[in-house]
Amino acid sequence: MLKKQPIRFRIKTVIEALREGKKKWSDLVSLGIPEKTLSRVLNDYLIFWGLVKKEGEYYVWHENLRVFKSFREYKLAIRHSRQLIPALKSILDIKLEKNPLYLAAKEHLQSGYPEIYAKLEKFESEFTERIRYLLVKHGDKIKVGGRDFMLLIPEVKKKKGFLGKLGFNDVEFKKVDIPFLIEGGKKEEEKELLELRDFLSDTKAFNERFEVYRDLAGDISLLILKIEMGEPLEGKCSLCPKVRIMEGEKA
Repeated sequence: MLKKQPIRFRIKTVIEALREGKKKWSDLVSLGIPEKTLSRVLNDYLIFWGLVKKEGEYYVWHENLRVFKSFREYKLAIRHSRQLIPALKSILDIKLEKNPLYLAAKEHLQSGYPEIYAKLEKFESEFTERIRYLLVKHGDKIKVGGRDFMLLIPEVKKKKGFLGKLGFNDVEFKKVDIPFLIEGGKKEEEKELLELRDFLSDTKAFNERFEVYRDLAGDISLLILKIEMGEPLEGKCSLCPKVRIMEGEKA
């Protein structure tokens, strides 16, 4: 018979998970903790001690709660968030190098916006560093649906909601034209163009990849708008101002 694990180990597991970012009940159950034990860890310990708060369907670690001691602390947080806007925008640019603050913006998404972060991970798994490198190097040689590929990134496409979504403007990717080098050309360049052709020529897969891009772009665009309207980013990053968070106090 297996020995029952002490509650302190379960508490440690939950704390480590919540420090990474807010989690749903199902996310915490997936850590392998029995539901009855998890309820005890949350309600009898972490929530009771003021270390965790439930916001909607999410459990949030106290350091990630955005309640500020003073208006000055709020101003520091909103200024920091606005400084990260260029980095958030760079997430959507598949043809340029990442902004220097990219990792900080990504940390905020991971800890404060798990749904957006999941889309970002999927986007980066599709548009790998290798693919981005090839698009930068050879994108001007490619035509998709009869149009220059690099001129398609990004355009504004209206969808549900007044914001619309960044993406491609009603382009059907039915034909990918990539020039192939004649005999005597550079073999490495030919190999790279073939690799790009494989990535772009499957119409169904191509459209699915860019649907991931559109969904992520819509979320990021809305997030940027909220920051511009005065709402600080949720979560935290290694560059966050060292402000003291006082739960329950008004700014």
